Amino acid sequence: MKKLALLLATAIAFGFSLPVNAEMKIGFLSDEKMSSFLREETKNRLTDEFAGSFAKLSYEEKAISDRKKKFEILSRQKGKNPTRAEQQEFDSATQKLELELPEKKKKLNEDYRKRENEEASKLKASAMKTIANLGKQEKFTAIFSNSATLYVDPSCGKCGIIDITDNVIKAMSATL
Repeated sequence: MKKLALLLATAIAFGFSLPVNAEMKIGFLSDEKMSSFLREETKNRLTDEFAGSFAKLSYEEKAISDRKKKFEILSRQKGKNPTRAEQQEFDSATQKLELELPEKKKKLNEDYRKRENEEASKLKASAMKTIANLGKQEKFTAIFSNSATLYVDPSCGKCGIIDITDNVIKAMSATL
């Protein structure tokens, strides 16, 4: 009875009808699992691409700090305070580096977010293609996700709904 009600609801929602005795195979995709997989895959793809740039910024931050410490130590070792000209030269150079650093960080973060969005879009398109291919190969009547499903019985295996999330992730991982 539940299968028939689900079949009718699906048919009405999608504007098609199936013969009464037709075998129906419904797939379910977990939005949470897929989102987690796609976020992790996006992060993995960008890690190598941006690792050098983030490391360079960290190095520059440390270099500024080290420069200040070195100047302070050298000033103490001489046993006298630096001349006004030496102090101004140091302050000017250090200030220039300190002003450039936030701008570099901002630019790198913007570039990272842009690439993150590009990669996420590519992966979502790949996921949709993988889901469609899996649906055809395994002869599903329909595949739903959490965002398009109001309720799924926790024992969905008993009612004919098959969670294909792991299959999609496995298929995508094999092609990435």
